[in-house]
Amino acid sequence: MPTKLLLKYIAENNFKDFYDKIKSLVPELERFMVASLKVSENQGKIDRQYYDPQGMLDEVYLDVFQGFSEDMDLKNLKRLLFEKSIEKIDDLVKHEAEFSTDIHADDILKRELNRLQEKWFVDIDGDLLLKTELDDISYKQDHHWSPVIVLDDDLERQLIAKLDLDEAALLAEEKKGWMGTTYNAIPSRSRHILELFVFGEQSEGDIANIMSVDRQKVDRVLKIITEKFRLI
Repeated sequence: MPTKLLLKYIAENNFKDFYDKIKSLVPELERFMVASLKVSENQGKIDRQYYDPQGMLDEVYLDVFQGFSEDMDLKNLKRLLFEKSIEKIDDLVKHEAEFSTDIHADDILKRELNRLQEKWFVDIDGDLLLKTELDDISYKQDHHWSPVIVLDDDLERQLIAKLDLDEAALLAEEKKGWMGTTYNAIPSRSRHILELFVFGEQSEGDIANIMSVDRQKVDRVLKIITEKFRLI
C-alpha cells in the first residue's frame, strides 16, 4: 500500500521522499494548481507571476505531512490534497481582495493617464464604448456590461478539449473575450468543480468526493457550464 510507505517516511521524518512519493501518486495536483493560479491571474484576482505554484504545493504537502493519519487511504489522500490546494488558492484570492485598495505607484500613474485621455471600454457585445456612455441609464438597462477577461491560449485549449467545444469558433480572436467573460461569471464552487474536471483531470465521482457534494450535482454543474460555453 502506497500510504504505508508514506507513514514510514513520516516516522523517519523524511519529508523529501514523502514529497516525491505524493507527487508520483497524484501528478495531476500540480497541473491543477498551475492552471487555477493562471486563471486567477487572467481574471485579475492576483498579481501575474507573483505567486509560485510549486511553493504553494510545498505548503500543501507539508500540511499533509504534519497531519497524516494511520487510517489514510489513497482516495482520502487525494481528497485531502485537492481540498487543501483549493483552500490555499481561495485564501490567496481573498487576501488579494482585502488589500486591493492599497495605493501603488503604478496605480497612481494609471489614474493620471486616465484623466488625460478618453477611456474606451469593450462591452460584452464586442463594441467600443466611451466611459461616459456607460453612465447612460438606457445602456445600463439594456446591457449587462462586465470587463473583458482573456484566458491564456493554453487554458482555452484545455477547456475546449475537455468540454468538447468547437475549437475553430472559440479560438477566433473575436470570441476570446466571450470565453473569458463567461468563465469569469461562474460562481466560486462551480468554478472549482470545472477546474478539477478540466485541469485536475478528476472524474465526476472524485470531484464529488473532493467537494463533498452529490455526484448528481457535479454532473449538473458541468452540464450547465458546458452549455453556456457552447452558446458562445
